[in-house]
Amino acid sequence: MKTFWKIGFALLLLCLCIHDIKAKTDNIMKPAFPIVWHQPDTVINYPMLCDTIPMPRAYTMMMVYKSLHPDTTQQLWKLSRTDKKYQAVETHAWTTDKSIMRLRPARSISTPCIYTLQHTIKSDTSYHDSTFLHIGSDSEGDTSHITLYEAAYFNNRLSLTSALVFQTYLALKHGITLDGVSYISTTGDTLWDAKPNREFYHHIQGIGTNLEYSFTSLRSVSLEDTTICIFSHDTLPPDNYLVMGDNNAELSWQTYDNNIAQLSRIWKLRVTGSYDSSIHLRVCSQPFQMEKTDSLFLTRLDSDYNIIQHIRPDSVVNNIWHYFTLLPYDEMYLSLGMYINNPSSVSHTRINRQTKTNPEAKLSDYIEITPNPTDGNFTAFIHLKESTTVTLRIQDMAGKTIRYIVLPNIQDFQYNDKINTAGMYIVTFANSQQDIIGTKELIVY
Repeated sequence: MKTFWKIGFALLLLCLCIHDIKAKTDNIMKPAFPIVWHQPDTVINYPMLCDTIPMPRAYTMMMVYKSLHPDTTQQLWKLSRTDKKYQAVETHAWTTDKSIMRLRPARSISTPCIYTLQHTIKSDTSYHDSTFLHIGSDSEGDTSHITLYEAAYFNNRLSLTSALVFQTYLALKHGITLDGVSYISTTGDTLWDAKPNREFYHHIQGIGTNLEYSFTSLRSVSLEDTTICIFSHDTLPPDNYLVMGDNNAELSWQTYDNNIAQLSRIWKLRVTGSYDSSIHLRVCSQPFQMEKTDSLFLTRLDSDYNIIQHIRPDSVVNNIWHYFTLLPYDEMYLSLGMYINNPSSVSHTRINRQTKTNPEAKLSDYIEITPNPTDGNFTAFIHLKESTTVTLRIQDMAGKTIRYIVLPNIQDFQYNDKINTAGMYIVTFANSQQDIIGTKELIVY
């Protein structure tokens, strides 16, 4: 008999564990879904939208909006009944028809933000009729001077994880940085961990694909800072994301080495999922003081912020928009650099860093091939500290030389070529004494 009870008790514990695991799995696989969801194609000023909802006992409201009069209280939404106003929710305070229940600190909201409120209501138990949810104004007398981007109403209080999942969707969609919390996907993946990325928790943006909320983003830019934009030519696979933030340093130049200047601001880019295609960035050079706009290049850094790669732009439009292509890595640190003719015009703060992961001395950092991978056409940019004759040799993986070019007495040079056969090639640069300046891999698809 004791054995029977032991077996029964063990089975009970097993069932409880299975139920707990299933509940956690269901919580991840089934993100919270709003019962009222306004996603206007274009933003709405002074919105007047109304929905009939069941009498709420508890609810969560999330809105993406901008106040048109940030110095005054603005009504965001209101719950009402057929017989009387039941409850109003405003920017700086939410009130009932009787008295103000809870004050919120006044704050100026002149840029788009995500506003979230969760509330449990002690309502009339005898009242079971419908309630009306008003987004913005419900009459001309209400003060709803706001611009509405998106609004979602949930008929329960969301858990912390569920709330973060929906806030992550809103933040990435609208280019708004959340308030020091982690970005969570609908599958439970951490897209941006708040603590280890605290230094780079500024101007967060990202692209990705989320089937649950029908979110497909091919282009993203922070609403707070439009210096850099991340985009993709192809739709990312489901639950794949590219998320990027910066260290909020000034957009100013510092001397790095000889005639190279390095931007103080650094971006961190993180890839989640199986994404293995090229990553594209667009940089606006207007915020920078530059001698020549064609001298700008992207720099890839290691975790100690030492330069390990220079990436020349694929194209420059109107001397402002610089487009770059780079290969995906799980995590990348990026900044910008430029060649300067007059080093004294740049800040005298010297960044004396040397590449850790590239053993090929100093000149290899100044040689770059773009685009890489390529469909065949490519450009090799060569920038040397002093003029010298350079030999350029291209070999296939079998060691066969398919190009051997002598470039006499060059210092800044651009070499254009095309390879018609797909494969991987080794491009070697050497000086007149046949000392290797740098070696690059070139992928032709």
